[in-house]
Amino acid sequence: MHCSTVQPVGQFCQSEVCNGRKLGKYYCEPCRLFSDTDEPIFHCKDCGLCRMGRGLGIDYTHCHKCDSCVEARIFDDHICLENGLHSNCPICAEDMFTSTDAVCILDCGHYIHERCLDEYIMHDYKCPICLKSIGDMSHRWTQLDAYLARNPMPEEYANKMTTIACHDCGNKTQAQSHFLYHKCNCGSYNTTEVSFEKALEVVDGSSTTLERSLSQLSAFTMERTLSALSAVSA
Repeated sequence: MHCSTVQPVGQFCQSEVCNGRKLGKYYCEPCRLFSDTDEPIFHCKDCGLCRMGRGLGIDYTHCHKCDSCVEARIFDDHICLENGLHSNCPICAEDMFTSTDAVCILDCGHYIHERCLDEYIMHDYKCPICLKSIGDMSHRWTQLDAYLARNPMPEEYANKMTTIACHDCGNKTQAQSHFLYHKCNCGSYNTTEVSFEKALEVVDGSSTTLERSLSQLSAFTMERTLSALSAVSA
């Protein structure tokens, strides 16, 4: 662009006119990447591309199971998921392995764009893939303990138990039944009630019972609605 000299790709101009003009603060031969940013960049041969950072063994380490570079400060504690970064963001559905946007790894091992996570946690606390709690929820669980203590179940349901599945510890257990929340033995309220589905399996062994029950409920609800509308019209 400066001397109009055709030449092989490189970081420095080879013409005498430019006298070795530097064509980029950073240049990567394998990627043919030029950059004038002041941010540090390094090339990872295992990833096959350049990443933002000071380099492998400094602030990044390549995980061969995840097949991606992981920040050195969290490398020893991160959960390995094979080819975890070789996927699309669960929020925006854009590829994360070659993304120029910052990507973060959750405690469960799944990856997500940092900007997407900032928006997502405004209305949910569960990983959008595996449903585990994204961060430390102990303060929230303490609040729910106090809430349930102030709002006990009616006397006829006070001693009822229900089967729950915990998304955080992965176990199924018995818990005190409540209309709103169920606490796992691990202390988490990130649970799902499974007694209803389990009862259907015992009765029929298939999903047809659920479909039939929902169909009957829908018909009953429609009949009651039509009756109510007729009474209002009259």
